[in-house]
Amino acid sequence: VRLHFRPEFLNRLDDIVFFQPLTINQLSSIVHLQLQSLEERLKEQEITISLTDKAIQSTLKKSYNPVYGACPLKRYLEKYITTELSKLIIQMKLSSHSHVTIDTDANDQYQFCVQQLQRTTSSRRTYEGLDEEPMMDVDNDEEYDNEFSSCDSNKNSPQAFSKRMKQSPRMKK
Repeated sequence: VRLHFRPEFLNRLDDIVFFQPLTINQLSSIVHLQLQSLEERLKEQEITISLTDKAIQSTLKKSYNPVYGACPLKRYLEKYITTELSKLIIQMKLSSHSHVTIDTDANDQYQFCVQQLQRTTSSRRTYEGLDEEPMMDVDNDEEYDNEFSSCDSNKNSPQAFSKRMKQSPRMKK
């Protein structure tokens, strides 16, 4: 290292780390971890995903670079899996409560098979504080209507301002 770099640069280095390239098994585990991370992001929409072994092998073959490790793999998954899933969601081809199986065809292109899952549990959400007393007395509608009907006669109300704007000569041009 001293033969290739200047002393100013070497002084900034803390340690020299020897790098061992990741194996295919390690990269396969990283693919599964990245898919779990993606599935976590899709969890709110109740979307699950799975890659076939053939798709995983194709992904590893296309993205593996022993020099750079797992970084190209992550970028590849973002570009070809996450982006395509996003497009399917935007195009309304992938709705909530679905499962997507990702496979590859004979040309080594990804195929996204979307299956709508049957709902087995209620998807109703609960919110805290619904049992609290209401902020407004609903039974007293007349008092509420009378209180706000007097606003129209107020010259500074938005309704009165709107009426004045409609009658303005500049607006008629």
